[in-house]
Parts: sequence; C-alpha cells; structure tokens
Amino acid sequence: MARLFDAGQFATGFIAVGQFATGFVAIGQVATGVIAIGQVARGGIVIGMVGFGLWSISMVGVGVLRTTALIGVGGTAGFGLVLPLIPLPARRPRLPPLVSADALVAGAREAGWTRAWIEPGPEGIPVCTVDGERLAAPLDARLRPALAASSRGGAGPALVHLRRDGARLRWDRVMALPRPARANPALWIRGALGLVVLAVIAFVYWWLVALPLGELLRGPAGMLR
Repeated sequence: MARLFDAGQFATGFIAVGQFATGFVAIGQVATGVIAIGQVARGGIVIGMVGFGLWSISMVGVGVLRTTALIGVGGTAGFGLVLPLIPLPARRPRLPPLVSADALVAGAREAGWTRAWIEPGPEGIPVCTVDGERLAAPLDARLRPALAASSRGGAGPALVHLRRDGARLRWDRVMALPRPARANPALWIRGALGLVVLAVIAFVYWWLVALPLGELLRGPAGMLR
C-alpha cells in the first residue's frame, strides 16, 4: 500500500519528496511522476534541469508533445532553442490591404500593395510578374539585395508596393510570402524525418517512463489502496 505522502531518500507515494522520488507528484533530485520536479525529472509534466516527459519545462529537455527549454527537442516548441519535430503549417503573415494593379495603373490609387510573383532573372536581376505580365515599373535600387535573396531559392509569391511617380509607377517595397509546401521538397523531407525521430522518442518514453510509472501508480486511486 502506497502512502498519501512519503519523504526520504527513496520516497514512493501519491506525493513523494526525496532524493529519488516516485509518485503522482514527485519532488526530488531524481523525480518520476505524472507531475515531476527535480534536477532530473521524467513523467507527464516535468520541470527540472534535465527533463523527459510529455510536456517538458527544463534547461535541457525532451517533450513528446511540447518542450520549453534552454536547449531541447520535442513535438512542438515552446520558448527556448527547441527543435520542433511535428511539421506544422507556416503561420500566415498579416497582410496589408491590397489593391489591384489595374487601379494603380489607371490612377485610381496613388499607392498600394498588390500581389506579384518573383523569380530569378538574367544577370541576377529578379523578375517581377503581376497578373501574368512583367512589371515594367522601375525598381528602387535599395530593393535589389532583398529581392535577390528572396528569389535565390526559386520563384515565389510576394507583395510589392507601387507608388505613382508622376506619370509612371515605381515599386519601393517588397514583402516575400511563404512558398507553398508542395514547391519546397525540403519541407517534406524535414517533416518526414521529424516524425521518424518523434516516433523513436515516443517509443523510448513509453518503454522507460510510461510503463514503469503506470505499473507503479495503477491510476491515482491505486496508490492509495
């Protein structure tokens, strides 16, 4: 019969405090529990210097679902230098109000953002296409380095800011948009590798943490019988 509370070098109980503590709530140098707090913590929600759990908050951590750590790896990343393994869609950027290129050409608007397509051009000068036609507006020279870097990975969507300069248009700003995942095979490869690594971590967690902890606890009520 496990105790409701136990303290000692090898503490085992619903609430366990000790050098080696195991329980539903475990606090110790080496803590194992559904909620574990220690220098080395493993279990469900773990907080410690080194953590291995479903949700790890630690200096160095591994979390099957989520990890917040100075250095770590996990299903998803919280704060810190954490490598996320679950491939999630990129967050959509907040876009400014858009206008049609025709409205700008016709003079209905003095300036505005419009959708475009940027791709590498001859002699390293990027080519911008709007509504299927090459944009003839002069390019601000300050934009060339940013455009060259944006188009280096291949063609991609963008927003360009056009401004009337007398009788003609000039584009003075550009905002690169995320490329579709299907256009970037590296994302698929990285996502597949991440899921494989996560599967290995999940198996190790099940074998080294979930099975022993489940056998000991047999549910919170089982510890108090």
